[in-house]
Amino acid sequence: MKKITILLPIHKIGEDESVMLANALESIEDFHNDIKLTVISPTSVKKKLEDFDFGQKLEVKLLENKTNETDFVSQINLGIDDCDTEWF
Repeated sequence: MKKITILLPIHKIGEDESVMLANALESIEDFHNDIKLTVISPTSVKKKLEDFDFGQKLEVKLLENKTNETDFVSQINLGIDDCDTEWF
């Protein structure tokens, strides 16, 4: 069982955000045995992220935020509510 969930709120995705996401994934890939990655995003962004290459090492969950609350705190709170690991 994974010990840590990394919560990553994304409220928009474009070329710049895709590059930043790829860099973030690269920096945590080595810890794939211990972590889960939960990406929290609105419906429109989740659809775009379904085609994103997250690699094969990481366990990734795309969590859809169906509310209009896409600020950082609301996104994180949604991820925390969904978290099933000891740490986040």
